[in-house]
Amino acid sequence: MRLTVFASRLLISGLIFCSSQGIAGSVPAEFFARSVVDQLVNTHYSNAEETLNQLQKHYPDYPLTGFYRAATLWAKAQDQNNENHDDLQQASIDALKETIKTASNALEKESNNRDWQMSLGLSHIFIARIYLQQSRWIKAYRHIRKGRDNLKALLNQHPDYADAWFTLGLYEYYTGSVPRHLKWLTRIIDLSGDRKKGIEYIIRSIKEAPVASPEAARILLDEIKPPSCGNLALAKQMQTQYPSNPQFVFIKQQLQVYCGYPKKALKQILALQLNHPNHFQKFENGFNELTLAAHARLGQTEKIQRFGERVDGRSKIPPALLQFYLAQGLDVAKKRDQAVAIYTALQDDPQLKDWQQKRIEQYLKKPYIAASARTNIDNGLRITLASDLYGK
Repeated sequence: MRLTVFASRLLISGLIFCSSQGIAGSVPAEFFARSVVDQLVNTHYSNAEETLNQLQKHYPDYPLTGFYRAATLWAKAQDQNNENHDDLQQASIDALKETIKTASNALEKESNNRDWQMSLGLSHIFIARIYLQQSRWIKAYRHIRKGRDNLKALLNQHPDYADAWFTLGLYEYYTGSVPRHLKWLTRIIDLSGDRKKGIEYIIRSIKEAPVASPEAARILLDEIKPPSCGNLALAKQMQTQYPSNPQFVFIKQQLQVYCGYPKKALKQILALQLNHPNHFQKFENGFNELTLAAHARLGQTEKIQRFGERVDGRSKIPPALLQFYLAQGLDVAKKRDQAVAIYTALQDDPQLKDWQQKRIEQYLKKPYIAASARTNIDNGLRITLASDLYGK
């Protein structure tokens, strides 16, 4: 029988207590690892560190502990409120280097140990991601190739190792998303990927990966472009299961606005601002833009103008962006001449992004039409509770 989300959270949170009572040996090491991932996705970094300590205590030889410790440092470094970003990021790099060294030495003795292979491949890909953020291209490319080769070798031997498919999916997606005019370069340096295949691997990991499933879901919702209306049900699940992470609240409202549910989004954004101001403030500019987009889809041009006056001076919404959504609202309200006048004035405005300029080109030829509500927007993706995998 499947446990409820609430019961699952109690079980995961109770791991530390259970282990202190001497019964952790009955819980697989992977359950501790999944608990670490759950805590990181939920932005509970201190809980993740404590669970890692319990994992190391009860499974001192578990190959992936070093990687998860480095990942915890990196996750803390990404937190907007953390002033020690540079120190934490460097500590994460140092930990990953040590993990790569340890895994390489272990594989000289146990060349077919899949967890050491996974630790090595993960660490190479992860450190490459950090180097890419720092524009340290040569180091990043070297680690990307090594990580890719390690993971492909691992999956050739163990094709059912679902967690490895997630990391390989990241490689395929990002290297396959390189702009067309640069693809020749990726082929020369042997870093070409298949974007579509990468998405397939990530989706497979959401369904099957016992440890990486929550992070695979986060990546699909936040980083895979363009966003899919079929992921709305997954966004709702992630918000419910990881309520401390405001990212999922924002993604859910974004999908509701663009997938035909602007009224529902407006109501929930207002409730969020009143009841969870900290969550709202972390994505304030994004929520303000979603509010404008929702009013535009409802043709509420007066509300767009009033909202712009209300947030003026407090928000970083550029005037051109306000006009962009006002023009959309005028189109929906069947005031085509006024909409065209604004679109024309906004052409080549530097305050707008490239995709918005492309939309303007389209709207000058054909009026903007708001998406209608979708009755079937659930693609069936679900993350699996760790308790369902290990608590049987």
